[in-house]
Parts: sequence; structure tokens; C-alpha cells
Amino acid sequence: MEKFKNALNIALTILVVVVLYFVVSGNSKLNETQDTLNRVNSELSVLKDSIGKTQQSLTLVLNKLEFTENELKILKNERDILELEELQRRTRNKEELKVLKEQILKKEEMKKELQKYANTFEL
Repeated sequence: MEKFKNALNIALTILVVVVLYFVVSGNSKLNETQDTLNRVNSELSVLKDSIGKTQQSLTLVLNKLEFTENELKILKNERDILELEELQRRTRNKEELKVLKEQILKKEEMKKELQKYANTFEL
């Protein structure tokens, strides 16, 4: 019985030493994991800020492109109006003059709408 108690005490001592080893080594691994998570979190924060700034830049570029597209439409309309007016000066046919006047009025109305839209942009 004495040998059994000694063997049991040795087994319990070894078990306690093994448990303490795992607790101590597990703690250091836990600290490493926490440090790694903190570093990753800070890097993700920087990345999030960078993505936010990039999104703002892209939004600004898209807004400028939309403004430029609108300006090009205005210029195209003005060119069309000038071409129609030139045709109007050369035309002698009353029916054709009437059609050209209607087209010019439509183009001028469209130009006004595009200019109103252009005034909505904030660059």
C-alpha cells in the first residue's frame, strides 16, 4: 500500500507539473496571440482609413467626369445649334425653315436644361 501511495503521489506530482507547464506556456502563447491581434487590428484600421480616402477620391473624380460629360453635351448642342442656324440662312424653302426653327428651339431648350444641371455641380 505504501508503494501505491508513493506511485500515486509521483503520478499526481507529474500531473501537476504537466498542468503548470501547459498553463505557463499557454499564457505566453495567449500573450503572443493578443499582440498579433492588436497589430492586425491597427493595420486594419490604417487600411480602412486608406480605403475611405480612396473612396472619397474616386467619388470626386466621378463627379468631375460627370461634370465634364455634361459640359461636352452643352458644347455639342451649341455646335448643333450653329449648324442648324447656318442651314437656316441658306434655306429658301419655307417648310424646311419651319423644321429647322423647331430643331433649333429643341436644341436651345436642351442646352438650357444641361446648363441648369451643370449649375448643380460642386467642384
